[in-house]
Amino acid sequence: MFGFLFRYSLIETLREKNVAFWLIAFPFFLATIFGVVFQNIGQAETFKPIPIVVENQQYKMILKEFRYGDKPVFKIKDFKNPEKALKDEKIQGYVKGAGMLEKPEIMIYKESIGTNILYNSINGVYHSSKTIAEIMKNPDNRGQMQAIIGKIASKSVPIRNAYDLKGRSTTVTFFYSLLAMVCLGASSFGVSLMESMNVHGQYMSAIRLCIGPLKKIKLIFPKLTSYICISTVTSILIYFYMRCILDIEFGGTPIHIIVGLIAGNIMSIVIGVVLTMLIKGSADMKYSIVSTAYVASCFLAGLMNSRIPAMISNKAPLVNYINPATVVTRMFTSLYLYDDNKMFFAGILNVLLITVAAGCFVVILARRKSYDGI
Repeated sequence: MFGFLFRYSLIETLREKNVAFWLIAFPFFLATIFGVVFQNIGQAETFKPIPIVVENQQYKMILKEFRYGDKPVFKIKDFKNPEKALKDEKIQGYVKGAGMLEKPEIMIYKESIGTNILYNSINGVYHSSKTIAEIMKNPDNRGQMQAIIGKIASKSVPIRNAYDLKGRSTTVTFFYSLLAMVCLGASSFGVSLMESMNVHGQYMSAIRLCIGPLKKIKLIFPKLTSYICISTVTSILIYFYMRCILDIEFGGTPIHIIVGLIAGNIMSIVIGVVLTMLIKGSADMKYSIVSTAYVASCFLAGLMNSRIPAMISNKAPLVNYINPATVVTRMFTSLYLYDDNKMFFAGILNVLLITVAAGCFVVILARRKSYDGI
């Protein structure tokens, strides 16, 4: 029974013209456009020190020592009004106040590769200084201070310089954003799944299914599996199209990307289910509202305006951990920015937590709206 329903759902879904266009043809079209537009942009770029303002003298001295090859990573500048310099884009970041054992506030105006490097560097310095302070509380360790500092420094997360990956530079982040968009597009399958079981909806087939002898879970599971397969396979094909045909150099391995795509698609479908259960109205209205929520999520992630994430990071950083588009984009981008996979696995964990939370919400709503017949 599972195999029959799974195949039937696959055929039914692939026959939908809207699905074929928006989830398959349109992403391939966008990827091709991105590949043509950005093909030669990154080739002229070379690494340039990141201009910043740092108030704390200790942080200033440490950041001056950061090197990429024979070049400094940061160019420390002084301005009477750093916030104005930030808005005028004379600097990329403003590190405000704080002592070595207090985490400084980082202000940015426009999120970029440079601001991500700055965040990672400040976090590394802060956590290292806290670790050293704790170790030095033991008098026996004070005579080995230099060796301890060397050990801590050797364990810090190395930053991958995005300006030197086969000349692709910052343009790679657009392709990661495209992968995130493809994942979030799967949220429309959440509407399809719930509407196929809604006896009060516009699909007559839902009535026939719900009055049948099979339990709803046996009907839902094959459909859900087919939707996950379609969205995931489409995402993977787009990834390999960009990697092999458009010759885009991605960070991480294909396994990392595939795992991230599977997790992102499952999260998106579950979120689509939650939104559908919360919305009262016709199927068309539900599709429209879910699509609007998907676009709004992408907007907050900076896929339309790169300054939005910077504003959110400054004003409401918690949004970066609960907005699906931001979480997926940062998860993929971390593979490009860092040699270490810790940030990627943290992103996977973030995606799983959102999925579990949304799943629990589905269970609660399902218990409230459950019925045995029509």
